[in-house]
Amino acid sequence: MLIQYISWAFTAYETLILIWAIMSWFPDARYSDLGRWVGRLVEPYVELFDRFIPPIGSVSLSAFAALAVLHLVRNFLFRLLIGV
Repeated sequence: MLIQYISWAFTAYETLILIWAIMSWFPDARYSDLGRWVGRLVEPYVELFDRFIPPIGSVSLSAFAALAVLHLVRNFLFRLLIGV
């Protein structure tokens, strides 16, 4: 049961990161009410990666790195909880 809640939380946060990244493709989408709400939840985490991963042209890869690290943390946590 606990693992299901943790899995849901990781999936929800990953989805928010994807929504935030997709919003960058549309003008002013991040300035909408939804964009500001998602940004408040996602930007503090994604900005950690902005410090280490410079953008390529105008494309930032920090969201992809944030998703990859989140995936690794999820797998590590599940292995600890399940005991595999």
